[in-house]
Parts: sequence; structure tokens; C-alpha cells
Amino acid sequence: RRYVMMTCATDNPDIAGRYTSFIENVAPKLEQASFNLNRKFVSSPYCGQLDQARFGLLIKKVRTAVELFREENIPLETEITKLKQEYQKIIGAMTIHFQGQEMTLQQASRFVDHPDREIRREVFELMAARRLQDAERLDDLYDKLLDLRMQAARNSGYDDYLAYIFELKHRWDYTP
Repeated sequence: RRYVMMTCATDNPDIAGRYTSFIENVAPKLEQASFNLNRKFVSSPYCGQLDQARFGLLIKKVRTAVELFREENIPLETEITKLKQEYQKIIGAMTIHFQGQEMTLQQASRFVDHPDREIRREVFELMAARRLQDAERLDDLYDKLLDLRMQAARNSGYDDYLAYIFELKHRWDYTP
């Protein structure tokens, strides 16, 4: 709920603060507790007795989570989430003036599919120009996220973030 509220009101410091507090104080403890439970589950002798047709995918997901977990990634994930929150704040504050109205980029995006080519062009150019105003801030965020994500991947034994995140998100049915 805090995440949804934060994305709906990116300009509200109280809501942002409650979300940040959760990310800094609760989420790290939940990650550690979840790992402890997952480790107990997969190491239980009863885990192997579960019906593979019914529970095989769940067991594979939990085993993967245990294999990828690194305690040193918990503070990295906290920082990654905070940077993603900052991204939401920047994007949420972006507005354009179109057809006499101020609208967010999300609201304006409905005109990108408009049947009138001139309307599509005008909205696209307004949106692109608005994004360019924050290009440097967004580039800085991207660079920080890239560094943190690469470190998390390396901590878990991967050479690159793509391979790591594919495994973390259980993308086993297709390749990057």
C-alpha cells in the first residue's frame, strides 16, 4: 500500500517518508527472515517428498532464492529501491501543456495513439522535450542504479546483471 500511495502522490513528502521508512527499516528484516524460512524449507527432508508435479516449480523458485541470497545485497537492494523511488518522483513531476491543459506524461500518453498524426507528433515532441529537461538527473540515477545492480550481481556470483536478474525473476522458459 505504501508503494502504491507513493507512486500516486510522488510530491507528498509524508507519503514518501512512510515508504522510505518501510524500505529502510522493515524490508531488510523481511528479506533476512524470508531467506531463513526458505533455507529451512529447502533443507527439510520433507521438501523432497512433496509432489513434484504440484510443488516442483515452487521448490525451484525457493531454491533459487536461497542460492542467490547474499546478506551484503540487502543494503544494496535498499539503495536500489530508494533510487527507484527518486525516479518515480522525477517522472511523476513531469507535466506538459497540451490543448490548454497541464497534464502528466502518463495522462498525455493517451494522445500518442490518436488517429490524427499532427496530434501524435505534437504530444510526442512535448513529452520528449520535457524528459530532456531532467535528462542529466535521470542519467545520474541510471548510473548509480547500474553500479548497485552490478555489485549485487557480482555478490551473487554473476558477471552481469542481466543473467542475475533473469535467474532472480525466474525467467527459465526463455533467454535474454
